[in-house]
Amino acid sequence: MRNATLSDSDLTKIYTKYNDINIPDTDFKSFCIELIENARQPNEKIIRDINRPLTSRDKVLSMINNFVLKGTGDGVI
Repeated sequence: MRNATLSDSDLTKIYTKYNDINIPDTDFKSFCIELIENARQPNEKIIRDINRPLTSRDKVLSMINNFVLKGTGDGVI
């Protein structure tokens, strides 16, 4: 079942996982992809971009952050 929306609590989870140096980049990417896939309107392009081998942890954070903010109505530039 898909989530109605992603919220601030999801952003907190994302940043907690991002800051945990014991979580490998692949696990962080998988977590972010799972959030996107379970969103009301998943974005396949973002999922493909995250799956690229050279996409850094910082870039993944930026992409997932923008995805969540856009979904909450806090538009991104």
